[in-house]
Amino acid sequence: HGSMPHDVEPGFNRLEEGAAYFAEITDWEELETYRGFALHGDRLISVTTGGLMTCSSISSGEIVWSHRHSPPPAGRVQLADPWIAYLAAGQNHDRGRNAEMQKRNDVIYLIDAGTGQWAGSVVTDEEYPVEDIFVALDGQIIVVTSAAVSAYDPRSGKRRWQRPLEGPVRRASLMVDVDAVYLSDDGRRVRKLSLDDGRTLWLSVRLTRASEEDITVQPLVASAPRGGRPPDDAGAKIPSRNPVSNRLETARPTWRTSPPASTILVSASSSVSAVDMVTGLVLWQQRAPQRARFARRMLTKSYVVALDTPQSFQPAPLREHEPNRDRQGAANEPNRDHQGTAYFYDHRGASGVIPDDGGICNLGGLQDVRAAMAVDGALLIQAQKTIHGWVSE
Repeated sequence: HGSMPHDVEPGFNRLEEGAAYFAEITDWEELETYRGFALHGDRLISVTTGGLMTCSSISSGEIVWSHRHSPPPAGRVQLADPWIAYLAAGQNHDRGRNAEMQKRNDVIYLIDAGTGQWAGSVVTDEEYPVEDIFVALDGQIIVVTSAAVSAYDPRSGKRRWQRPLEGPVRRASLMVDVDAVYLSDDGRRVRKLSLDDGRTLWLSVRLTRASEEDITVQPLVASAPRGGRPPDDAGAKIPSRNPVSNRLETARPTWRTSPPASTILVSASSSVSAVDMVTGLVLWQQRAPQRARFARRMLTKSYVVALDTPQSFQPAPLREHEPNRDRQGAANEPNRDHQGTAYFYDHRGASGVIPDDGGICNLGGLQDVRAAMAVDGALLIQAQKTIHGWVSE
């Protein structure tokens, strides 16, 4: 029912203004719950189920503005410098039996990000229901359906361009950058579309063993300028497996040249790849070990942490157009008899290799993994009702 930012180091609350309000509540069921949040710079936007939209300053904890808007948002709220954009409740629903045969006119509502005041709306002209929206840095609205990606001018409400897709977009692969949209519409390759006109700037080679639903695209930021000196933490501890204590031990890495700053990380259950954002060329790729399945991939300052927890995750369902999974895909199905493992791929050296002295951690027989978080030197996993932690020594 509430949000309260904390300082990372001391752990103190930054926002205390809601304490008195919560203390006076006698009937918690009457409270509106949060539907979603959006973060941009120092601003945190929170939206309740009743349409109450509040903008808070993260640094000071002060409420910048608060307004109730109707209709309320239905799903994710997108925030950029000029606009807050959302789909209204009741529009972002599942398709009915005949919905695919009908043209859709979903409405995107716009709020001035600086004042919280109503700024207008955009009536889409899409053949299929709008599944997701984004706000580019220049303010244009990117609309995603199951069949196309489109861009709308928020001021005129007109569609600027539309790009048909080869298949449904994998949601985790969607990323909007300064001048492009990155996505995967076949579960194997990544496509870069220009924000100017929607044309395909490049299409990568196959990055996965089979078509996957869970393919993720993330920006990969270099640890230091190319050819520069090692960062202050170049001697940071690399997690390594100790089969006796099951703790992470210390290994000093060898410093190598940082990867280009214009790099994206493309990860799936079968591989981890670094792709150049300008050319689309694969800089390096690491395949999952035999019979391992990367159910979760996390990005830290120095590593790509890939978790193989086969007892906790089911394989992706087969798609209608591929009733028979190929042999490589079948061989990659999870083996629920072996122990979970975390693999640490060093992305600083433009190679993604696992350090020889460390880089693999035995997780034991974790059951029902709910969540996982990783930073350099620490790994947290929630399994059932227990949080497990591994730290470097």
